[in-house]
Amino acid sequence: MRQQILNLDGISTKKIDTKHKYHIVKKSDGSYSSNIKLMMGRIDNACVFYADRIINTLFENELEIYDQLNVEYYEKLDKSKYFIYAGLSGESLLSRDEFKNYLEETVVKSEMKKSIYKYFYSFEVLYLTKNIQNLCRQIQDNLYFFYDQFNSENIFEGRKTKEGLTTIYSREGIIISSLLESIIIKTSSVLDYLSKLAFEAENLPPKFDEYPKRKSLDYSHGDSLIGQNKDDKKLKWSTDEREGTVFEDKHSDVLLIKKLRNHIVHNGFLDMEASIYENKEKGKLKERFILMPDYSEGQLDKYKGRTLFYSKDVKINQILPEILESIMQLTFRTIEILVNKEIIKNHEFIGIKATEINVDIPDLRPNELRKNPL
Repeated sequence: MRQQILNLDGISTKKIDTKHKYHIVKKSDGSYSSNIKLMMGRIDNACVFYADRIINTLFENELEIYDQLNVEYYEKLDKSKYFIYAGLSGESLLSRDEFKNYLEETVVKSEMKKSIYKYFYSFEVLYLTKNIQNLCRQIQDNLYFFYDQFNSENIFEGRKTKEGLTTIYSREGIIISSLLESIIIKTSSVLDYLSKLAFEAENLPPKFDEYPKRKSLDYSHGDSLIGQNKDDKKLKWSTDEREGTVFEDKHSDVLLIKKLRNHIVHNGFLDMEASIYENKEKGKLKERFILMPDYSEGQLDKYKGRTLFYSKDVKINQILPEILESIMQLTFRTIEILVNKEIIKNHEFIGIKATEINVDIPDLRPNELRKNPL
């Protein structure tokens, strides 16, 4: 297979067209690269660094205990995640009752029970950072695969479209639309996980006499808004700290992703017809596109029960990379502020704001991830 350039207009080329702002390169080995700046390496590294800061906060002056428990529950089990991922991932086959009984019948008798509870709890917080990393990677992978399918020669079950502007309902169109919907839903989920992480960091348990339940368990991005009037759900971020993060008040790209996500989840799809349009002139394909519903300031235009108007001729395949670049920039800045807040807490800096320090985040990832963060 030769190298192929995937373009936003659905027409692949052999060479990069410098007139196009964005492109994706599908290499001969099937891998991808792109000039779409989704900041995967920086987000991945920042999450690892932040997770390290959280452990330092939880095990302040007790890191040797954390290391000891890591040996006991990970190293001695041939690096099995049997205990630490129980109830969090398929990497552990421990049942709910087995994990519950171990905590309530075995750990409770240990002289180190508070430290063990804290150790297991720390993995629930680290699980939040890991899910942010995984979601961001999946968004990038789905984006590449979306444009790969969108640039396929035949996307209408081998049927050829007519001259001019036309569309044909097909299973390929359904697959392409499903990929687009998945990207939108996963991007919205990143907002929720960042909200859970920020809220949990503000509400770490003060003591571990028993195994705690995460405060952020049912927390979502909607709870983090600056207008939150419930004291027990308020996120203690100032207006300055929120600026440039996913918590910025009424950020248009954040609002739009959430509105699209809600429409997909509650209606089953973004567009019932899964419409992909082709425009041909003299038998030659000039453009493919998927229409974006009319919106303004992050809100879909609606009239009573009608929420999908298409008068503005906006093509979602053309604007998707810019929206995702924006969300990923907000994501990275959010983690930066979280890092700053944790460092201020660890070092007991009095009167210093999270926006007033600039932390150089070292690369703590394993060497193989530094070379290829995906």
